[in-house]
Amino acid sequence: MEHYFLASAKWTIPKGGLFLWVQLPDNVPIQVISKEALSHNILIFGGSGFFPDKQGYPAMRLTFANSPQDIEQGISVLGKLLKRSLYKEFQSQERYSKAS
Repeated sequence: MEHYFLASAKWTIPKGGLFLWVQLPDNVPIQVISKEALSHNILIFGGSGFFPDKQGYPAMRLTFANSPQDIEQGISVLGKLLKRSLYKEFQSQERYSKAS
């Protein structure tokens, strides 16, 4: 994940089980990322599912119960989606700054 994800993303290193938790920057639209990931056959569970009082909570639970190749491919796609969403956010803020 350190090769694909945002430098500001933080994750747990599990000692057992089938899942790990990824904390993302506050400006990551996790609902959008979740929908885009699903269009690539990647199912993620957004943080709001675990913290119902925090809609849009920028975190996700990932499983590592797949083959190493599938995991690598999924993490690569998620990394691209995350970076693209932040780039769009940056462009939007830049346009807003120029208009002001």
